[in-house]
Amino acid sequence: MSKQKSTEVQTRQVAIVALLTNRNVPEAARASGIRTQTLYRWMKDPEFDAAYRAARVAVAAQEAFSTLRQGSRAAAATIVGIMLDSGVAASTRLSAAEFILGIAKDASENGAR
Repeated sequence: MSKQKSTEVQTRQVAIVALLTNRNVPEAARASGIRTQTLYRWMKDPEFDAAYRAARVAVAAQEAFSTLRQGSRAAAATIVGIMLDSGVAASTRLSAAEFILGIAKDASENGAR
């Protein structure tokens, strides 16, 4: 790959990140050090568009995973709270304990620590 082509590939990657982190195309172009018209032209290019869409999906998936991870902490605390709450029916406490033991067993079998 020529040095010019390599530089353009890097600039396109920077532009994709800028599109993900700036409010609009002109701001993304400025952040990338390119003209707004250039970025609009790149956005019409199928290869650039596919890379940009893939990056957007990856960011959305990471945000969703992060939200789920945060929610899982609260869910785990809730289940432990139910298990330890003497005011909750014994059958419900037992179900919570069985659920926790099942998760722990699955985790140990899958190599989680």
